[in-house]
Amino acid sequence: MGKSGGEKPLRSFTIVTTAAAPELAWLHHRMPAVLAIEDAARWLAPGEDAAAALACLRPDAAGLTGYAVSRLVNRVGNDGPECVEPLAGAGG
Repeated sequence: MGKSGGEKPLRSFTIVTTAAAPELAWLHHRMPAVLAIEDAARWLAPGEDAAAALACLRPDAAGLTGYAVSRLVNRVGNDGPECVEPLAGAGG
């Protein structure tokens, strides 16, 4: 039920993935799909053709930076800043 039923609204999100960009394929076979800012209006447009909206998503490694992190990230129960801190002495 929504707010009219007296319940709090459910807030959720989805990370859409796609095949990895060639520069990242060594790391994993998929990656988050990147939505260019100029395509945002089309992606969110009500009634947009699904194929046209999906064409806005692409594997794009531009602007992404990689660096080594702790193995803490391998366990879903770990959720703290130490999961994203670069390892000391590890190059990126």
